[in-house]
Amino acid sequence: MIIKFNNRNKFVLYVISKAIKIDLKNFNQTLNLLKQKGILNTGLKIIKSGRFAFIPVIDIINGYEIYEINFEEYKKVKDYKDLIDIPENMKKLLPTSYDRIGEVILIKLPEELYPYAEIIGNALLKFHKNMKTVAIDLGVKGELRVRQLRVISGNGLFTIHKENGIRIAVNPADVYFSPRLSGERKRVMEKVFNGEIIIDMFCGAGPFSVLIGKSKNVDIYAIDKNPNAIEYLKMSIKLNRINNIKPLLGDVMDVMERLPFADRIIMDLPFYSFNFIDFALRRSKKGTIIHLYTITDECSSMLKSLENRFFILEHGVVHGYSPKENMYFFDLEVK
Repeated sequence: MIIKFNNRNKFVLYVISKAIKIDLKNFNQTLNLLKQKGILNTGLKIIKSGRFAFIPVIDIINGYEIYEINFEEYKKVKDYKDLIDIPENMKKLLPTSYDRIGEVILIKLPEELYPYAEIIGNALLKFHKNMKTVAIDLGVKGELRVRQLRVISGNGLFTIHKENGIRIAVNPADVYFSPRLSGERKRVMEKVFNGEIIIDMFCGAGPFSVLIGKSKNVDIYAIDKNPNAIEYLKMSIKLNRINNIKPLLGDVMDVMERLPFADRIIMDLPFYSFNFIDFALRRSKKGTIIHLYTITDECSSMLKSLENRFFILEHGVVHGYSPKENMYFFDLEVK
């Protein structure tokens, strides 16, 4: 092994390997032959010079003269960070996780990394070759729970997100959507019985409703006050070829009064769900199941406040939210 500097003053590793020399006219044909025989040295970069190429091999091949040449090793890329050329003191600030929604990557960056945002975005797209856009997630803001996004690489935020065998049409800059709830949505769907009437009080792009509607013979009323949310839900209904979801645009405080009594109610509005329990109870009956989601650091106090009106069937952490807070689910049965 030989270590050399390239023209960017970076260390590059070179390895001596057997090689064959071929005319570039026969390049693809020869490469395929070497792959079929399993003698191509895939860890080294092929050298092209003029109208010839030197291909590294791990064994002798009949009909070709064998050379011994220094080849550059392919750098093994295990993470997007391996593709980023920024000062070392900045690399330690690079996030270790990010959300992928369809073909869109959402990443949270500390402000110190903003000058390198485009470099980071390009590295993510190079590492995830099936993605098309990277955007900085600046947080959820406003009454409609919409993410503030800044595109740093690629183009376009509308995408089709696939999970649990369904397709969700969504633009994360228009309507809130979290891919981290995929497992939770499946958990709830598996508890649903055919014939139920279900109200999805804060449906967003409709992932709960679409998964349940695709999997079960039920009637679903999906409510949201964000017009974009309802339009994307309508797209997803067509994409998944289902007809048992009724998208309803409006405030739950107004819409709930017009709906039938429900067998099951989904309340996925983590910061505010608790404030709307009385509205859920107006469309509940004895035995109605409510799936309540909330973000808190006081799970025990939440349980105490709920157990007076509900049987608590199950509860637990969906995922962490901050150093002190978690997102919890509560499966409740109306007494």
